[in-house]
Amino acid sequence: MFSLKERVFLVKEVTKNIKNIEVVSFKGLTADFAKMNNINFLIRGLRNFIDFENEKLLFRMNQHLFVKLESIFLISSKQYSSISSSLIKEIVLNRGDVSFFLPKIVQKALNKKFF
Repeated sequence: MFSLKERVFLVKEVTKNIKNIEVVSFKGLTADFAKMNNINFLIRGLRNFIDFENEKLLFRMNQHLFVKLESIFLISSKQYSSISSSLIKEIVLNRGDVSFFLPKIVQKALNKKFF
């Protein structure tokens, strides 16, 4: 829904008060980007077992492409385990309240896209 430029802007805004965060974008394979930038760890979020299965496949392929690349999986809190971008979009389209799930700047950007 958002262009790459828009997503980078939103993530930078949401994380601007967190030290040691750098938001960058790239094209191509994650493993290639990691190798070129001396990155050895990916932090990935998991909501449920479906995410785990998908992430496990990505992890194995990334390790095949760049053996030094490890993945760290963080399991979401219970209240976020069933949330997806599709559900959020549906709630916004029906003018529901998503303030529990999204930072204000992202809510405003979604509303601007839809309305």
